[in-house]
Amino acid sequence: MPTPGSTASCSSMDTSNKIDSVRRTLYRLLPSQTDCDILTSRANEWWYLNKYLSQLSIQTGKKPDGIPTVVVETVRAWHPAAIARFLLALCLCVQQSSEGSKLKALEMSAPYAWMEKCVTTITNIVTSDDELIGTLDGLECLILTGGFQINVGNLRRAWLSFRRALNIAQLMGLHRSPANKSKRDRATPLSPEEIHRSYVYYHLLKGDVYL
Repeated sequence: MPTPGSTASCSSMDTSNKIDSVRRTLYRLLPSQTDCDILTSRANEWWYLNKYLSQLSIQTGKKPDGIPTVVVETVRAWHPAAIARFLLALCLCVQQSSEGSKLKALEMSAPYAWMEKCVTTITNIVTSDDELIGTLDGLECLILTGGFQINVGNLRRAWLSFRRALNIAQLMGLHRSPANKSKRDRATPLSPEEIHRSYVYYHLLKGDVYL
Protein backbone atom coordinates (compact mmCIF):
# COMPACT_ATOMS: atom_id res chain seq x y z
CA MET A 1 0.00 0.00 0.00
CA PRO A 2 1.47 3.39 -0.95
CA THR A 3 2.29 5.67 1.96
CA PRO A 4 1.35 9.40 1.99
CA GLY A 5 4.98 10.25 1.36
CA SER A 6 5.29 7.98 -1.66
CA THR A 7 1.97 9.25 -3.04
CA ALA A 8 3.16 12.85 -2.76
CA SER A 9 6.45 11.90 -4.41
CA CYS A 10 4.65 10.21 -7.33
CA SER A 11 2.34 13.22 -7.71
CA SER A 12 5.32 15.58 -7.79
CA MET A 13 7.05 13.40 -10.38
CA ASP A 14 3.91 13.28 -12.54
CA THR A 15 3.63 17.07 -12.41
CA SER A 16 7.28 17.48 -13.33
CA ASN A 17 6.93 15.06 -16.25
CA LYS A 18 3.82 16.88 -17.46
CA ILE A 19 5.56 20.26 -17.33
CA ASP A 20 8.57 18.89 -19.22
CA SER A 21 6.32 17.34 -21.86
CA VAL A 22 4.32 20.55 -22.37
CA ARG A 23 7.52 22.59 -22.44
CA ARG A 24 8.99 20.40 -25.20
CA THR A 25 5.77 20.57 -27.23
CA LEU A 26 5.67 24.36 -27.04
CA TYR A 27 9.38 24.76 -27.73
CA ARG A 28 9.00 22.83 -30.98
CA LEU A 29 6.48 25.46 -32.11
CA LEU A 30 8.92 28.33 -31.74
CA PRO A 31 10.03 29.89 -35.02
CA SER A 32 13.65 30.48 -35.85
CA GLN A 33 15.61 33.31 -34.26
CA THR A 34 15.50 35.10 -37.60
CA ASP A 35 11.72 34.92 -37.76
CA CYS A 36 11.41 36.08 -34.15
CA ASP A 37 13.59 39.08 -34.92
CA ILE A 38 11.56 39.90 -38.03
CA LEU A 39 8.26 39.69 -36.19
CA THR A 40 9.49 41.85 -33.32
CA SER A 41 11.32 44.45 -35.42
CA ARG A 42 9.69 47.69 -36.51
CA ALA A 43 6.45 46.29 -35.13
CA ASN A 44 4.06 48.67 -33.46
CA GLU A 45 2.16 45.65 -32.18
CA TRP A 46 5.30 44.31 -30.46
CA TRP A 47 5.90 47.59 -28.69
CA TYR A 48 2.26 47.54 -27.63
CA LEU A 49 2.45 43.97 -26.35
CA ASN A 50 5.70 44.64 -24.51
CA LYS A 51 4.10 47.56 -22.71
CA TYR A 52 0.83 45.69 -22.22
CA LEU A 53 2.58 42.84 -20.44
CA SER A 54 4.59 45.18 -18.20
CA GLN A 55 8.11 44.50 -19.56
CA LEU A 56 9.10 42.19 -16.71
CA SER A 57 9.84 38.95 -18.52
CA ILE A 58 8.73 39.17 -22.11
CA GLN A 59 12.06 40.65 -23.15
CA THR A 60 15.49 39.27 -22.40
CA GLY A 61 17.61 41.69 -24.38
CA LYS A 62 17.66 44.42 -26.98
CA LYS A 63 18.87 44.64 -30.53
CA PRO A 64 21.17 47.50 -31.59
CA ASP A 65 18.15 49.56 -32.66
CA GLY A 66 16.76 49.38 -29.11
CA ILE A 67 13.84 47.11 -29.95
CA PRO A 68 13.20 44.34 -27.36
CA THR A 69 14.02 40.83 -28.46
CA VAL A 70 14.04 37.33 -27.06
CA VAL A 71 16.85 34.82 -27.58
CA VAL A 72 14.97 31.72 -28.71
CA GLU A 73 17.48 29.28 -27.22
CA THR A 74 16.91 30.71 -23.72
CA VAL A 75 13.18 29.99 -23.96
CA ARG A 76 13.87 26.26 -23.61
CA ALA A 77 14.19 26.64 -19.82
CA TRP A 78 11.08 28.77 -19.30
CA HIS A 79 7.92 27.61 -17.59
CA PRO A 80 5.33 26.35 -20.12
CA ALA A 81 3.03 29.30 -19.39
CA ALA A 82 5.87 31.73 -20.15
CA ILE A 83 6.67 29.95 -23.43
CA ALA A 84 2.97 29.97 -24.33
CA ARG A 85 2.76 33.68 -23.57
CA PHE A 86 5.71 34.40 -25.87
CA LEU A 87 4.19 32.28 -28.64
CA LEU A 88 0.86 34.09 -28.30
CA ALA A 89 2.65 37.44 -28.50
CA LEU A 90 4.30 36.32 -31.75
CA CYS A 91 0.93 35.04 -33.03
CA LEU A 92 -0.59 38.46 -32.41
CA CYS A 93 2.28 40.02 -34.33
CA VAL A 94 1.45 37.74 -37.29
CA GLN A 95 -2.28 38.37 -36.89
CA GLN A 96 -1.84 42.14 -36.95
CA SER A 97 0.71 42.22 -39.77
CA SER A 98 -0.47 42.99 -43.26
CA GLU A 99 0.35 40.76 -46.20
CA GLY A 100 3.45 42.83 -46.78
CA SER A 101 7.18 42.40 -46.84
CA LYS A 102 7.45 41.42 -43.18
CA LEU A 103 5.50 38.16 -43.53
CA LYS A 104 7.05 37.43 -46.92
CA ALA A 105 10.50 37.77 -45.35
CA LEU A 106 9.82 35.02 -42.81
CA GLU A 107 11.59 31.68 -43.15
CA MET A 108 8.38 29.82 -42.26
CA SER A 109 6.30 29.06 -45.33
CA ALA A 110 2.80 29.54 -43.88
CA PRO A 111 2.73 32.03 -40.98
CA TYR A 112 -1.06 32.02 -40.63
CA ALA A 113 -1.19 28.22 -40.45
CA TRP A 114 1.61 28.34 -37.85
CA MET A 115 -0.37 30.94 -35.90
CA GLU A 116 -3.51 28.80 -35.86
CA LYS A 117 -1.54 25.72 -34.80
CA CYS A 118 0.06 27.63 -31.92
CA VAL A 119 -3.25 28.99 -30.65
CA THR A 120 -4.93 25.58 -30.88
CA THR A 121 -2.06 23.81 -29.10
CA ILE A 122 -1.86 26.41 -26.33
CA THR A 123 -5.63 26.25 -25.85
CA ASN A 124 -5.54 22.45 -25.58
CA ILE A 125 -2.56 21.96 -23.29
CA VAL A 126 -1.92 25.24 -21.43
CA THR A 127 -4.88 27.57 -20.96
CA SER A 128 -7.20 24.62 -20.29
CA ASP A 129 -4.96 23.43 -17.43
CA ASP A 130 -5.66 25.24 -14.13
CA GLU A 131 -2.34 24.06 -12.71
CA LEU A 132 -0.34 25.70 -15.51
CA ILE A 133 -2.47 28.81 -15.80
CA GLY A 134 -2.51 29.72 -12.09
CA THR A 135 0.48 32.06 -12.39
CA LEU A 136 1.04 35.61 -13.60
CA ASP A 137 2.44 34.19 -16.84
CA GLY A 138 -0.65 32.05 -17.17
CA LEU A 139 -2.98 34.99 -16.59
CA GLU A 140 -1.16 36.92 -19.28
CA CYS A 141 -1.69 33.95 -21.61
CA LEU A 142 -5.43 34.31 -21.04
CA ILE A 143 -5.21 38.07 -21.66
CA LEU A 144 -3.45 37.48 -24.98
CA THR A 145 -5.88 34.71 -25.89
CA GLY A 146 -8.72 37.13 -25.23
CA GLY A 147 -7.04 39.75 -27.38
CA PHE A 148 -6.59 37.24 -30.18
CA GLN A 149 -10.28 36.31 -30.06
CA ILE A 150 -11.31 39.98 -30.05
CA ASN A 151 -9.33 40.53 -33.24
CA VAL A 152 -11.18 37.74 -35.04
CA GLY A 153 -14.58 38.85 -33.74
CA ASN A 154 -15.16 36.04 -31.24
CA LEU A 155 -16.28 38.36 -28.44
CA ARG A 156 -17.97 35.66 -26.36
CA ARG A 157 -14.83 33.50 -26.36
CA ALA A 158 -12.77 36.59 -25.54
CA TRP A 159 -15.01 37.48 -22.60
CA LEU A 160 -14.90 33.91 -21.28
CA SER A 161 -11.10 34.05 -21.40
CA PHE A 162 -10.99 37.31 -19.42
CA ARG A 163 -13.67 36.11 -16.98
CA ARG A 164 -11.80 32.86 -16.27
CA ALA A 165 -8.55 34.77 -15.79
CA LEU A 166 -10.29 37.20 -13.44
CA ASN A 167 -11.64 34.35 -11.30
CA ILE A 168 -8.18 32.76 -11.08
CA ALA A 169 -6.61 36.14 -10.30
CA GLN A 170 -8.99 36.63 -7.38
CA LEU A 171 -8.14 33.16 -6.05
CA MET A 172 -4.48 34.25 -6.26
CA GLY A 173 -5.33 37.38 -4.27
CA LEU A 174 -4.43 39.89 -6.97
CA HIS A 175 -7.40 42.07 -6.02
CA ARG A 176 -5.78 42.53 -2.58
CA SER A 177 -2.48 43.75 -4.03
CA PRO A 178 -0.82 46.60 -2.07
CA ALA A 179 -0.69 48.52 -5.35
CA ASN A 180 -4.45 48.92 -5.15
CA LYS A 181 -4.16 50.85 -1.89
CA SER A 182 -3.71 54.60 -1.71
CA LYS A 183 -0.17 55.88 -1.19
CA ARG A 184 -0.89 56.98 2.38
CA ASP A 185 -2.03 53.43 3.27
CA ARG A 186 1.19 51.79 2.05
CA ALA A 187 3.87 51.16 4.64
CA THR A 188 6.66 50.62 2.09
CA PRO A 189 7.27 51.32 -1.63
CA LEU A 190 5.90 48.74 -4.02
CA SER A 191 8.14 45.94 -5.27
CA PRO A 192 8.30 45.08 -9.01
CA GLU A 193 6.33 41.89 -8.27
CA GLU A 194 3.54 43.87 -6.57
CA ILE A 195 3.40 46.33 -9.47
CA HIS A 196 3.24 43.42 -11.92
CA ARG A 197 0.39 41.75 -10.02
CA SER A 198 -1.60 44.97 -9.91
CA TYR A 199 -0.90 45.66 -13.59
CA VAL A 200 -2.21 42.25 -14.64
CA TYR A 201 -5.33 42.60 -12.51
CA TYR A 202 -6.01 46.07 -13.94
CA HIS A 203 -5.92 44.71 -17.51
CA LEU A 204 -8.20 41.82 -16.56
CA LEU A 205 -10.76 44.22 -15.11
CA LYS A 206 -10.48 46.50 -18.12
CA GLY A 207 -10.95 43.61 -20.56
CA ASP A 208 -13.91 42.21 -18.62
CA VAL A 209 -15.69 45.59 -18.49
CA TYR A 210 -14.94 46.29 -22.17
CA LEU A 211 -16.36 42.97 -23.32
